[in-house]
This record gives sequence, structure tokens and C-alpha cells, in this order.
Amino acid sequence: MSSSLPHLCAISDETGPQLDDFLEFAVEVGLTRIEVRGVDGHNPLSLDPAQLKDAARRIAAAGLTVAGIATPLLKWPPPGKMAQTEGDQFGFDRAGRTDIELFEDAIAAADAFGTRNMRIFSYLAYDGFKLDDLNRDFDTLLALAERYDKVLRVENEHVCNIAHVSQLADLLEVFDTPRLEGIPDVANSYCDGDHPSDDDIARVIKHSTHIHIKDFSVERGRFVQLGDGDVPTANYLATMREAAAGTQLTLSIETHVPETPLEATRHSLAELNRIVGTVWGA
Repeated sequence: MSSSLPHLCAISDETGPQLDDFLEFAVEVGLTRIEVRGVDGHNPLSLDPAQLKDAARRIAAAGLTVAGIATPLLKWPPPGKMAQTEGDQFGFDRAGRTDIELFEDAIAAADAFGTRNMRIFSYLAYDGFKLDDLNRDFDTLLALAERYDKVLRVENEHVCNIAHVSQLADLLEVFDTPRLEGIPDVANSYCDGDHPSDDDIARVIKHSTHIHIKDFSVERGRFVQLGDGDVPTANYLATMREAAAGTQLTLSIETHVPETPLEATRHSLAELNRIVGTVWGA
């Protein structure tokens, strides 16, 4: 089995709202990949074509490639359902657009950044959710992904219907297509009181190469910089490495420490480097 080291990545607004601050940080610490969620305080779906082009130019000039765009697609309730909470929308403004217009704008944004990969969600959590509820919008998105050569990546998110890694594995097994992958986030499971098993991890990694990395403190009830919480990241990454069976993974820092974003992201990346060195034997 190959022991290729994972790619390391970080989300563009986890050092603060300004893209140039992130790019300066990325160059300093030697990152080569970026996951685009915020650009100068705005979600990619809230940027016009000129702003998208300018952001892509700045990213390329810093020597970074875009591992994916973190869209807010389906981080809303479907018609006729009442969401339990809105969650963080990260600068997204629907601006009167229909769902299909947002889907098409997301594809245009992915094209502008030169990536095939687009994060999506599973609707904001509501009572009585069933996987079949996703069929209509997933079918539409998957048809667009096929037409425009995109890959949709579902994240388990604690304010959404697919909140746990095990639920994400269930979804990926039902919607079994190479156009749909997962973004497993163990800390999001911990935030919702769930601790994924090794079997959960093995199941989800069969359909996932992009992983979100952060930490959660149960006692404090909040996300913290990597290593300061209760998520045994090294153990989970060892299980992921084994389950990946030689497939190269991308580990993307999503710190979620808004009080000290740059410092916490710097610390988290250093801790992730240490863990990768231990798990992969680098």
C-alpha cells in the first residue's frame, strides 16, 4: 500500500476575512492548496464575474491551486419545511436567486477558480427528514455535475440533516456515484454528541478524499484550535489512512476559532503537520 503523504490545505477565511491575509499566511507556511469559502468577507456565490476573476488571479499569483469551493448549496430548508436553525452562512446572500440560479452560479464560480469540486449540504435540520427528501435537488445537481464535469462533496454539518460521519456514510452509499463524494468532519460529529466508530470512518473514506480538520472541546462546548479539544485526531487519521488504501487524501484546516483566527489556524496547521508526521511516518 502506498504511503503518500496527504495534501495539506486550509479554508480561505479561517485566518480572517481578507483573502490577501490568507495568501500571505499560506506562502509563509508553505501551503500549496486553498479551499475557497470567503473572499474579502463574501462567499464565492456572492461575487460577480470580475470579482471572481480577480480572486482567482490573486490565488494563482500566490502559487496556490484551489482544492474546491465551499458553497452554501442546500444549507437551507426545502419548500414546506421549517429549519431548526440557520447556521453560519459565511457571507452568502441569496439576493433573490432561485435554487437553480444558485446551482448555476456555483458552477460558474468553480470554473472561475479552476476546480471541479463543490461542497454542498443536506438542508438545514428539520423534523422528519428522510434521505429521499434529497432526491429532487441531488438529482438536479448531479445532472449539472455530469454536464459540467464537477464533483459534489457533501459535508456532515451539525446544523444540517446529515450531522454525523455515520449519516454521511449512509448517504454516500445510497447515492453511489463518482460525481458525489463526502467531506467527513469528525469535529462536527463531536459537536453534535456523536463519536464516529472506525467502521463509520472506513465506510465514509470509500467515497471521500477531502477531509475537514478541526477540534471540539466538550467541556467548553465550542471549537478550539487543534490539539486543545477532545477529538483524537491522530487516531482518526490513522484509521483514514488505512481505509484509503493508498489513495492520497487532502486534509483541510477549518479552525473555527473566530477570536484569534490567524493564530489558531497557524497553531492548528503546525499540530496537523506533527500528527501527519506521526501517522504517515514522515
